[in-house]
Amino acid sequence: MYVLTDDIREIIKKPLGTLISADKISLYLTMDDLIATCGDITTKTVYDLGYRMKIAIIDNKTKREKVVNTINMDGYDIKKVISNPGTVSDDLFLAVKEAVISNHNILIKVIGEEDLGTLPLINYMPCNSKILYGQPDEGIVVVYVNEKIKEYVKNMLLKMVRI
Repeated sequence: MYVLTDDIREIIKKPLGTLISADKISLYLTMDDLIATCGDITTKTVYDLGYRMKIAIIDNKTKREKVVNTINMDGYDIKKVISNPGTVSDDLFLAVKEAVISNHNILIKVIGEEDLGTLPLINYMPCNSKILYGQPDEGIVVVYVNEKIKEYVKNMLLKMVRI
């Protein structure tokens, strides 16, 4: 398990990609893109626009408050994992790794908190894929996966406490 440190907490507050408003998503995605999402609102927004994600990570919460309307994504295999707040569990890393190589679209439901799920997504999604996640009270971040962002995330993970 990776545990968030104070210095990484400050770094992760900044978008890892391009910050956009939800109404601009179609300017950044095509139906042919390999897409992953992290966060309930972002996942629902992207799904409702008709895009299909390879991987979606949710925790049925927004800003740590329970979401009344849970997301129903027909045609997705569901995987449940535990990952506590301020951590990325080994189970979440493994679930993302397995989802990337799966022939199915996967909805990962996190018991705990999915906020740091973007890190294993960037780590495992192939270059040229796109990852979208919510930036609270600001919008949606679009990450274009490339070697540079993968290296950046690997360095962040090395600075986190590993237990």
